[in-house]
Amino acid sequence: GTSKLTIFNSGLQGTYVLNGETKRLGGRRGPPTAAVAGPGAGPPPAPRAPATAADIPAGATEIKLVEFSSRNETYVTAGAPTTEVFKPTGEGLELSPVTHPNDLVAGEPATFKLLMDGKPASDVEVTVAAANQKFEEAVAERKIKTDASGAFTVEWPRAGFYWLTATAIGGPGKTPNSTRRGSYTATLEVQKP
Repeated sequence: GTSKLTIFNSGLQGTYVLNGETKRLGGRRGPPTAAVAGPGAGPPPAPRAPATAADIPAGATEIKLVEFSSRNETYVTAGAPTTEVFKPTGEGLELSPVTHPNDLVAGEPATFKLLMDGKPASDVEVTVAAANQKFEEAVAERKIKTDASGAFTVEWPRAGFYWLTATAIGGPGKTPNSTRRGSYTATLEVQKP
């Protein structure tokens, strides 16, 4: 069967003005690695809690917020491919495969759909880049736009690993004064014919 390995992050970030000074909401979640490295450094400080709209003080103006999410996935199949793991979560930017992502073959087209919060992500630019090009003839990075249904088709020029990434920006968020931003990345393996 097929398993999907996913790393998903989401949060809120942005800026606001308070007493004439621009303030930042959200950001890094802890100290730089160098600050806690080395003998005797002790444990790192606990990460800050994720930002929320409640963190914006009363009287703030010029509030500009972004609800962001990022998803990084890879698919692993043992035995025959299955499709149970393809049910969308409805949160952030995600891939809804039409062609099974572990049944990709060089020279054959594969079709996928992108969904943003469970709805078709249209007119989103998808970048497809080949990996392991250090010792092989380079394969040009390709950019493909999704159609109105969020669908796009990729032609694989040769076997190997590929990196697929996309970012969807826009649309109102659930938090007042916010917009949505979702990013998606997948590592895919293409087999020889």
